[in-house]
Amino acid sequence: IEKENERTRERREKLASALGEKTKITLPANLLDMEAQATQERLEEDLERAKISIDDYLSKMSKTKEQLGAEPRGWAERQLKTRFILDAIAKEENLVADPDELSMELHFLRQQHPQTDPESLKRYAETLLRNEKVLQFLENGGATSSQPKK
Repeated sequence: IEKENERTRERREKLASALGEKTKITLPANLLDMEAQATQERLEEDLERAKISIDDYLSKMSKTKEQLGAEPRGWAERQLKTRFILDAIAKEENLVADPDELSMELHFLRQQHPQTDPESLKRYAETLLRNEKVLQFLENGGATSSQPKK
């Protein structure tokens, strides 16, 4: 199961990368800066929770502070482009989260994150499940599960 999940993840990363390369989107600099800053903050929080100093992390990753500082912006640009592309495909193809799957996902998320705002959890779950439908749609050559593969 783990190997299949890894293959699916790799296939989807390649798919998202190809979509990003073929799609012309100009993202505002301030949006990229905000996303890069949020990414940097998440990394710092993760390192703090793991009790790993930034210097130890940099040493293990064989990176400088300058290299680390440049990474979040590139990552943020890829993430934002992918998010906007998946949103556009979902709207165009009318792909939405299945209500039953959403209910189950929300139940799981509430157990894992009881302190998180319920509306935020719902938006997250809807996006997660909708993106899964979009990726399945793309993997099927642009056909829904009820349509033959193109």
